[in-house]
Amino acid sequence: MIRPYREQDAAAVSALLAAAWPGDAALASISAIHGLDLDSDDQWRRTVVCVRDAEIVGAGTLLASARHPSRYFVVVLVAPDARRRGIGSTLLDELAELGDGRPLLARVRDDDETGLAFLQDRGFNVLTQSRVGLVDPNDPRVQAWIATAPPSRIESNTPRDELATAHEEAYAAEHASWSPTTPRPLEESLRLFCGDSWLPVTARAARSEGRVTAVAALHGPPLSPTPTELFLIAGSATGDAAALRSVVAAELNAAQFLGAVVSIEADDANAHLSQILGELPAAMEPTLFLLSTDA
Repeated sequence: MIRPYREQDAAAVSALLAAAWPGDAALASISAIHGLDLDSDDQWRRTVVCVRDAEIVGAGTLLASARHPSRYFVVVLVAPDARRRGIGSTLLDELAELGDGRPLLARVRDDDETGLAFLQDRGFNVLTQSRVGLVDPNDPRVQAWIATAPPSRIESNTPRDELATAHEEAYAAEHASWSPTTPRPLEESLRLFCGDSWLPVTARAARSEGRVTAVAALHGPPLSPTPTELFLIAGSATGDAAALRSVVAAELNAAQFLGAVVSIEADDANAHLSQILGELPAAMEPTLFLLSTDA
């Protein structure tokens, strides 16, 4: 039986989520979108569950956001002992009926052959991909790469509002071709890019003719798992590859001073950061595919 999600279903759905990607905390975290119906200006959500013999053996959620309005994000979970019985397909069909016809977007690792085949068999194709690599700034090869970064005027005292705006513009530029964004208030940009996890001492910007051409900063917990593994957020709204290389080099130097390694995430749309990640010696996670029904 398929029915709407209820508040008392939370523990059972959380168990399904934990079983879906054991050992992959990152994917489990970004897929934890299940819950009661939402109908706010910012988000719309519907979650359904599959019940068999009074036990929840599957769950699925359709989520829309004002920030990325062109597609629904969909997550389908099925208990390990209930797979290959049509439950996932039934949940996906039910969710599609609840939407308004917008394409669906799903995430899967490149080494998850079963999950990838399930989605591709149901009309999903790879839209873009994202890679994450862990870089040790003490590695002599990293130091050699830093030495090749082009000279640029690097600022360390750019106002917080301007930094958040520059990050926002870079994010919008990187998503313009495949997941266009809508504007959000400055307060929200400050919370996302210069909030609790942000390390202000590491904030760097490159400027040309009065405009910030590249911006970067390191983030600690709760965005990163530990204080010694920092997360890099970097981008360029203008596509200035040289400026981006300069600010990334500055962040790697800052991480070395702080005694931390750096996690770098880059997707296909951020071509310059992807190239940087490809040049650096890094311990790579499995690639994360983003698949869509309109790709």
